[in-house]
Amino acid sequence: MIVNLVEYLETTGQQLPDELAVLAGDRQMTFAEWRMASRQLGVRILQRAPTEANRPIAVVLPKGVDALVAFLGVLYSGHFYVPLDGSSPASRLEKIFADLQPMCVVTAAPLVERLTAAGCDPSQLLLIDEACAVGPDDEPALTERYRSTIDTDPCYIKYTSGSTGDPKGVVLPHRAVVDYIECAQDMYQLNQDDVIANQAPFTFDVSVQDIYLSLKSGATLLLVPEQHFVFPANLITLLTEQRVTFFCWVPSVLVNVCNLDLLRDVETSLRWVTVLGEVMPTKPFKYWAEHCPQATLVNTYGPTEAAVASTYYVWQRPIDDGQPIPIGHPYRNSSIFLLDENEQLAGPGAVGEICIRGSSLALGYWNANESTRNAFTGNPGQTHYPETVYRTGDLGHFNEFGELMFVGRRDTQIKHQGYRIELGEIDVAAAAVAGVQQACVVYDHQRRQIVLFYSAASELNAAEWRKTLAESLPAYMLPKAFHRLDEFPLSAHGKLDRKRLMAELDSV
Repeated sequence: MIVNLVEYLETTGQQLPDELAVLAGDRQMTFAEWRMASRQLGVRILQRAPTEANRPIAVVLPKGVDALVAFLGVLYSGHFYVPLDGSSPASRLEKIFADLQPMCVVTAAPLVERLTAAGCDPSQLLLIDEACAVGPDDEPALTERYRSTIDTDPCYIKYTSGSTGDPKGVVLPHRAVVDYIECAQDMYQLNQDDVIANQAPFTFDVSVQDIYLSLKSGATLLLVPEQHFVFPANLITLLTEQRVTFFCWVPSVLVNVCNLDLLRDVETSLRWVTVLGEVMPTKPFKYWAEHCPQATLVNTYGPTEAAVASTYYVWQRPIDDGQPIPIGHPYRNSSIFLLDENEQLAGPGAVGEICIRGSSLALGYWNANESTRNAFTGNPGQTHYPETVYRTGDLGHFNEFGELMFVGRRDTQIKHQGYRIELGEIDVAAAAVAGVQQACVVYDHQRRQIVLFYSAASELNAAEWRKTLAESLPAYMLPKAFHRLDEFPLSAHGKLDRKRLMAELDSV
């Protein structure tokens, strides 16, 4: 039985020592090298505090080999890692460090000045190059330390945007990630001949799947340069040259490839095309299915508060462009149910808040007990013993096939002209219009109108839009204003940035 994540590297590092584990530009690393470097770092951390365990250790490094070594090195030492983006505003880093109070910070020399300016004590900093310069000199103590880690101990914290404007740290235990990785490997059946193409920044939890599936299966982890996602033609070249067989990317990447028709006359080695992080539009997903017939396409769903993903849908039947893609069924050892406005189980076909239970759940939020109590609540349907469930704030319903359908966020549900409206339903209808590459609806509360932003080769006038959308939407759901964008604003994680779209309202 796998108890903690270090066991994946220990096993693969010894069974497949010379297999290529990581390819990152001009740097690469075998599994044996990954194991050795991480153990070296683990010893250095252990020497700093020989009697302490389960303390947060920040990792502030560019996405690359060193960061991967740091993550596992922290786990070897019996602590848990917190990946942070060194390019974040100093004010955000300062808030996180004040909240986290890390035992130490693993970083590199070029970032020292920035970190000290953000409030880090220089004595806290542990430079990765120096820490891994010599071999372990206390291996028995290190082995004893990581073997004492149990599955309910934290393995990492991911900081997300909090509703108060302050970053919020989600604490995940080893068992949550192990639970997901074991299910994912059973599904994807990866091995040392596979290549996983990583897109997500290490601060984004999609990357957790890439890292630990590689360690579990022996597949090579290819860290795709960020600029390739800005120039998608280079991305497709990389996919073919490196013979990538698996990826899990945010939908906007697949949309861009579809819009530019970059898969025409291209043969890939893809076996799995998976998406996570936001709603996947139907047309681009169909495009990938048509151009990668040898690959299985999977639409997945899951919040940061439940390790990586909670549900999945394998593309297997025709779906009209105007219909949303299901988010499917829960992974093994997870369960999904819906609660209506009266805290009762939603009836067949009815919309309710998506709630998750199972071993994949986070422990809660770091230093935020009230937020934890509000989100990780007791299961109202279980009155005989306490059971924790996570209330996602997402709305969904089950379709006629028993598949979960994502409807939208509770905070994107609006009341307009006396009707309750899910903006996500309008997104789907607009994205299905011929010639439209991408679409997103926001609500202008000041003017009390629905506003549609879209990208297309040419501009459609308001009359054309309303006539077309009226074929699938009632009159009260039709947008009032329409604005064409050359490109949609994206967050650092490659997801659609709705806050920046809302800011556009002031300039249109």
